[in-house]
Amino acid sequence: MGVELDPGNGSTMGPYRQIILFGDSLIEQSGNQLYVHDDGKRSYGFAFLPAVQNLMVRRFDVLNRGFSGYNTAAAKIIISQFMPKPEQATVSLIVVFFGANDSALRLDTPENQHVPLSGYKQNLKAIINDSTVKIHSPRILLITPPPIDEYKLDAGGLSGSRKAEITKQYAEACCEVGTEENVAVLDLWTEMIRETVGNIDQSGVPGSKTLPQFQKLSALFTDGLHLSEIGYGLLFKSFTAKLKATWPELAEATETECSTEFPLWRDAMASLHAGKTMTPRSYRI
Repeated sequence: MGVELDPGNGSTMGPYRQIILFGDSLIEQSGNQLYVHDDGKRSYGFAFLPAVQNLMVRRFDVLNRGFSGYNTAAAKIIISQFMPKPEQATVSLIVVFFGANDSALRLDTPENQHVPLSGYKQNLKAIINDSTVKIHSPRILLITPPPIDEYKLDAGGLSGSRKAEITKQYAEACCEVGTEENVAVLDLWTEMIRETVGNIDQSGVPGSKTLPQFQKLSALFTDGLHLSEIGYGLLFKSFTAKLKATWPELAEATETECSTEFPLWRDAMASLHAGKTMTPRSYRI
């Protein structure tokens, strides 16, 4: 079915609607297709950010707001400094992906990244309820921290910095925030364990040294903490499944309010031949 175009009234569009990916190094590095592994080897592979940009092409600008090493205590301070004003752009979705650093073991040094569980939950709530976020009334998606692999942390130079059992607690706390704030949550920790380990009945947390190393789980990481191309591939698979289940209008370009900003090429050519002016679609969210 063709799209009726505005015959031309001089209207112009502002910036594309935005999807903001806000997180730590797991977001900052999500566009890098060069992976350096714990053994020093390098490989090229799948990257999450360009995959999301491709999914949203011609519909949304997908922005990387990743800050390596940051925890939620720092994140809640900076979010108001980069969120656009409504007259600058419309934020349709903000993804909040923190916890990998909050769950680090406490250090008595200025480099301490640890945030107690209660503080982590409070900070997540502060982020999603920040006035610069609320003014857009965006869709909000929390992503839990993924698992870790303590065996690979040793080889990757991060020995003793984190514990699998503690990371699991922060993933659970993130889910609790989603329930308490009525916000969607992608439980990445559970998705990755289910995909690589399955349901285990034995005591212990997968990724910890209380259990044997799970090779499929280990393959998700370059160093036990940061995701490999396999890990980012599983993140994208889980992310798109969550979009389809929660906001199907975002998952694919259809004739909805989240369709392409400008007409598809057949409609564009028909408009040209009819002497019409191509203008942005009238619906914007």
